Amino acid sequence: MDGVARALPFVLVLLVVYLAFIRPIRTRAKETATLQSMLSPGDQIMLTSGIFGRVESVVDDKFTVEIAPDVVVTVHRGAIGKIVRDVPDDDEAEIDGDDAGEVTADDAADLLPDRRDDAGNGRGVV
Repeated sequence: MDGVARALPFVLVLLVVYLAFIRPIRTRAKETATLQSMLSPGDQIMLTSGIFGRVESVVDDKFTVEIAPDVVVTVHRGAIGKIVRDVPDDDEAEIDGDDAGEVTADDAADLLPDRRDDAGNGRGVV
């Protein structure tokens, strides 16, 4: 019985380490694998580096991603951080095809305040 009492703190520490570190890492790994398996051409994504783009094609573990007009990069599956906007398959196509809630980069630029100085030369006013 004395041996069990000595081992109990060690077992509790292992349990805490498992619950605090190992289990959440495994859960995140499963979520990431699920996300990456759902990717299809046309999906808007964010890479782990923070770069946004659109999936052009998928071949094995390589994704061709357009990050700007006529700028295409090839990345590994692990570089996909999250899906920003999932484009439905043909079977799941939207009825009206309207992107009413979507904000494009041009729309976002229009929302920013004009930061020109009094001379209008485009140098930002801080």
